[in-house]
Amino acid sequence: MTQLEIKKLTKDEFIYWSDWISMRWPSIKNESGSIKSLYNDFSIYNDDILGQAAVEQLDEGSEFFSWPKLKKRCKEIYNELLIDQVNVAKSKQEKKELLKDRPGTLGASLASQG
Repeated sequence: MTQLEIKKLTKDEFIYWSDWISMRWPSIKNESGSIKSLYNDFSIYNDDILGQAAVEQLDEGSEFFSWPKLKKRCKEIYNELLIDQVNVAKSKQEKKELLKDRPGTLGASLASQG
């Protein structure tokens, strides 16, 4: 089984996204204590996953921002990426097996059938 190789979210990237969120939802306060705590929750994801989830929440037109909703969507995106990677690995393995089992030349095929 392959692992999803993802560059983890850096503190600077998380600060960028928390600032981006607070600019769009002014009710969100970026206090250093809460940022540190939230970073621990989101650090397993990467910049692309967090960004995609944040932009999706903005595109929904929600008047209020939800950190739990953002975390849930990050997890969904991460799981989708894992499933895609597993499917790609399975497809590659199946192709290798098919190449091993493919018949040889016409002469070899006729010879095997007598």
